[in-house]
Amino acid sequence: MFELISMILAMSHLIPSLSYLLEFSFQIFIVYNTAIP
Repeated sequence: MFELISMILAMSHLIPSLSYLLEFSFQIFIVYNTAIP
């Protein structure tokens, strides 16, 4: 799981738009987890 995240982060450095999309989806992921315990 951590390897997948680090690989995506490495790709996001190459593609700025992917980095923005990843950050946006990650914020939704956090909100979804905190909204549903």
